[in-house]
Amino acid sequence: MLEIPLIVAPPVLEDQSIPLLTQDLHHLILEIAGVAPERTEELAPGELFLGELGFRTYVNGRWKSTVRRSDGEHFLFDLITDPDERANAAGAAPDVAAAHLRRIDQLARSFVAEGAAGRGEISQHERETLEVLGYLEEDH
Repeated sequence: MLEIPLIVAPPVLEDQSIPLLTQDLHHLILEIAGVAPERTEELAPGELFLGELGFRTYVNGRWKSTVRRSDGEHFLFDLITDPDERANAAGAAPDVAAAHLRRIDQLARSFVAEGAAGRGEISQHERETLEVLGYLEEDH
């Protein structure tokens, strides 16, 4: 893995009262570069969505969902009653669990569509580099 610091100093953020989240960096960098990105599904205040190699994570208010990519297992945590995330509440709150899964699917599709827009196939060298870095699984 490479450890490269990213330092971004935009001239002025549109709304400085809203914290800048990791998921906002892509759009911020494109904006600074003068490139207009296609808009993905907007996140509501209090929502957070992270797509990582092993998991997709979604937070909305007091509830946090994590979906393991390898087998699709869904973990739901009530961050107020279980801040250490020890007990899977998916069975106890099936409506919340179902709503989170729908939202995760909606957001994931939106971000994939944005990333694929206007992008051709990646080269063999790019594929090998991404595999070495752990971003793609090797085809066997």
